[in-house]
Amino acid sequence: MQRTKIGYLTHTWNPIAMRCTPVSEGCKNCWHLRVAKQMAYNPLLSFRRGMAYHNGKPLLLQKELDAPLHLRKPARIGVQFMGDLFHEGVPDEFIRKIWRVMQGEGNRHAYLVLTKRPKRMKEFLEKEVEVPWGGYVYGKSWLPKNVWLGVSVEDQQTADERIPLLLQTPAAVRFVSYEPALGPVDFGSYLEPKWYAGEEMEQNTIPRTKCRPARLRPRLEWIIMGGETGPGARPLQPDCARSVRDQCKEASVPFFFKGWGEYVPGELMNDGRPEPWRIWQNSKKESWLFNDNRENIEFLRAGKTRTGHLLDGKEYKEMPK
Repeated sequence: MQRTKIGYLTHTWNPIAMRCTPVSEGCKNCWHLRVAKQMAYNPLLSFRRGMAYHNGKPLLLQKELDAPLHLRKPARIGVQFMGDLFHEGVPDEFIRKIWRVMQGEGNRHAYLVLTKRPKRMKEFLEKEVEVPWGGYVYGKSWLPKNVWLGVSVEDQQTADERIPLLLQTPAAVRFVSYEPALGPVDFGSYLEPKWYAGEEMEQNTIPRTKCRPARLRPRLEWIIMGGETGPGARPLQPDCARSVRDQCKEASVPFFFKGWGEYVPGELMNDGRPEPWRIWQNSKKESWLFNDNRENIEFLRAGKTRTGHLLDGKEYKEMPK
């Protein structure tokens, strides 16, 4: 376990040595795959651990498993961000052991589980997590309030594929990491709770009849957004960021803008700061043509440290209460 510079976390916890596999366009420049390649050839690691990072079988790190128990102060912990906890190669038993640690800690730490494989997460939690009698009613679940479940999306297609499965999953808090933000997303239908017809069941009446009892689908309770970083990064359209910010504001959902990523829109060069060109003097200018509106936008490639995390001159670091 180690401290992290990720703005909404204090620590990351990676109890499994593994190498994830791409599932969508957002995985194209994944930092995890670059790090896993380095770890695979690290002579200081055991052979089994090195193989786990080199397309081998995932390995549960026993010494890392109970690391959260040794933290003295309450923390916000990202769970298995070095990979995906619900990757098809991770055995159920590994997930069970990690879940026991999170449940056993009560409310001392907040655990954030983020996945691109919500189908397996849903199936696992419905099957494995112990739910007291009457604890799962109308889409709400009995789960530790300190375990938050989220999905990672990059465009409208992945949002429409993954968010509905997340909303059907028992969870205390449901959130989305819209990073890298590669295309516009309309979250509108996911930011409001909705009633829907549940599974068909037989009523205890004479004569016997069938019905579909109403169920309340919960809504998203938090959206994190950020641009892509590292080699091969693609820019974040400024209108996408403004749109999601406004959607969250209208629905009273917390919005966390993590940063612009590798590129900053050219329009931000004249944001009112004194001598604004100085900070961009060694930056590379690039023009990008986006397919959705055929608009040619100028960006500066300056690196995530210099592009910053201000949206229209304001910082957005909202969190669920």
